[in-house]
Amino acid sequence: MDSIQLAVDVREAMGKKVRFLRRDGLTPANIYGRNLDSVALQLPSADLLQVLSQGGQNAVLDVKVKGEKIARTAVIRNIQRNPVTDVVIHVDFLQVDVTRAITSDVPLVFVGESPLPKTQTVISQILASIQVSGLPMQIPNSIEVDVSVLEEIDQSIFVRDLQLPDDIEVITDGDQMIVRATPGRVAEVLPGEETEDAEDGLPAEVASESEDS
Repeated sequence: MDSIQLAVDVREAMGKKVRFLRRDGLTPANIYGRNLDSVALQLPSADLLQVLSQGGQNAVLDVKVKGEKIARTAVIRNIQRNPVTDVVIHVDFLQVDVTRAITSDVPLVFVGESPLPKTQTVISQILASIQVSGLPMQIPNSIEVDVSVLEEIDQSIFVRDLQLPDDIEVITDGDQMIVRATPGRVAEVLPGEETEDAEDGLPAEVASESEDS
């Protein structure tokens, strides 16, 4: 994975004043790391969205702080969003050493389609991400979960079933269930229509159970 360039400025606005930054199209941020003091930053919101679109939350970044001669190698550690608009309102960068392993949450992406009848089956998502450890440049942006292997009712896919590179260590318990096929009935869909789960936009046959787990 190649690093992505990101230019930022040192931030002087603090507390309630940061709302003026957001009005001007800037996102407040902080960067911190092992044995390093936290530095308040700001960057164009459009640049941050481009980074997230290009590399995802686990992208390795070359953060060039204005006034510093050497770029800081960092990853995005935390993103705060407005609970109503989902707009990013703050981001934390973790400065890293590319030769030292870090722990990160990696989102799961569901691919394929179960051969089970949709009108008699619900494919229930239990986990949305797993935690892994590895060198910053080796950690994937996402991990695919192929639900086409779900050929029987009550069949499940567990964390231990995931195929990952040898240089990535899975921290999440291997016995954690990711997705399962359960008996149920999905409302019939007319040709050309799609039914979505009202809560998270997943297809009806991949309904989330995260609140019940």
